[in-house]
Amino acid sequence: MIDRMNTDEKILKNSAYVLREIEQQPTIWMQTYELIQSMKNELQEFLKDYDEVIFTGAGTSEFVGNTVYRSLCKNGNKNVYSIGTTDLLSHPQLYFDDTKKTVLVSCARSGNSPESVAVVELANQYLKNQVKHLILTCNPLGKLAQYGKQKEHALLVLMPEGTNDLSYAMTSSFTSMVLSGYLCFHLDSLDQQLPYVDWIVKNGNAVLNTYSSDLKKIVNERAFDRLIYLGSGNLKGLAQEAALKALELSAGKLCTMYDSPLGYRHGPASFVKERFSSLIVCLFTGDEYADAYTLDMLKEMRGYENEHNFFLVMAPDTKADYAPYCDGVVKLAGTNIPECYLALPYILAAQLIAVYRSWLYGIGCDIPFGTYETTSPVKTIIHPKSS
Repeated sequence: MIDRMNTDEKILKNSAYVLREIEQQPTIWMQTYELIQSMKNELQEFLKDYDEVIFTGAGTSEFVGNTVYRSLCKNGNKNVYSIGTTDLLSHPQLYFDDTKKTVLVSCARSGNSPESVAVVELANQYLKNQVKHLILTCNPLGKLAQYGKQKEHALLVLMPEGTNDLSYAMTSSFTSMVLSGYLCFHLDSLDQQLPYVDWIVKNGNAVLNTYSSDLKKIVNERAFDRLIYLGSGNLKGLAQEAALKALELSAGKLCTMYDSPLGYRHGPASFVKERFSSLIVCLFTGDEYADAYTLDMLKEMRGYENEHNFFLVMAPDTKADYAPYCDGVVKLAGTNIPECYLALPYILAAQLIAVYRSWLYGIGCDIPFGTYETTSPVKTIIHPKSS
């Protein structure tokens, strides 16, 4: 479980929600699989005829789609995209095509943010009867959930109870939507997905029980000023979420960045060349070809003249030996694991890093800015848009 030793009681009290929400995730993942299994026939009927799929959301909810969509392209759905509500809202004409039957997958924790609700209406306005709405949300009382229940061209997939995270930052809400978003488009092989779900449950618990104290030790000893996540393929979307989580929970005190390993070489690596203390986390896919590029970047960064950098690898248990090039490894049992499944125990480890670094700043993670007012829905003003 999360290492609470030698942590101030006030900080722990102000982190109670996020601790529970992080620790419940392996249980929630199995419940999510069972949910999709129970809705299989309904989902197959709803998703039987479409030309394209657009995942959408804002912030962490957008990163649900960013983590999932590439794997769905591989599954034969060539026209799958992830576009934030924050982009669809301001420029709907760039993305909505009324010649295509579109499934809009709206991802949301509360389902009440102005952008989420407005984009559903904009999709109806631009696509008319060419759009179906698949609603992935955690709040049964939210506006999106009510829409999904009431409209014939919409279907609600309500995440398991407990995922409507009460903490400031999204944790179990994110991972349950990632898993459900992936499974909704693997319905024909749903039974074959169960061993992978068993795998994430097992390895999620391994992160909590085996690596939790090790990660806390790294954070406390290094007290890094900068945190970088590098991931390729689906794991680039996950790196984006991991970086945001640490930024949110530290109330912006920690400088964070994400990129792909190849992309990082082209300028952004300047972030870790100066003599700041940085934790650099490389997310390996288990694919020998893709990981060769990640390892190249790891070796290159190891050569920077900055003794303050600490390199952490997260990887499945392949034959690769990362020890000469890094300072720590979170190694997950198993091989040939699809990237979308790797993402879930990886993000759990990243959530722990974010919590521990925030505690070192003296911050309670449920209220990083010192007030619960910051947990209220985003107050975006919605302007009318003509087609």
